[in-house]
Amino acid sequence: MVYYEAPEKGIVLLNFEFTLKKPKPLDEMIVKTQIELSGIDPNTPEYNRTVARLTELYKLKEMDTSRKRISPEAVLGAATNLLGIGLILNHEKLHVITTKALGFVKKS
Repeated sequence: MVYYEAPEKGIVLLNFEFTLKKPKPLDEMIVKTQIELSGIDPNTPEYNRTVARLTELYKLKEMDTSRKRISPEAVLGAATNLLGIGLILNHEKLHVITTKALGFVKKS
């Protein structure tokens, strides 16, 4: 935890947490292949095989990262909007809406 003192506001606390993610095995293989490639003479057949292997590893990585997942923030936002719409509709069923309550619904 880090803190600093501002004369007019007192002490301000800041909480910084850094976590290191363990690299994926595919990323480790790419790094190892790049290191191996740096030590090979470019005029050899072994260099061409290593470049081909590195190209295949990058294709695998692209396939792995191309799947799009729905973020939890998007799901929470959608659920909140649906809940708000449900509350407005319920209120409309019971009472007359005299304000512009539908202006609170997020338009996306």
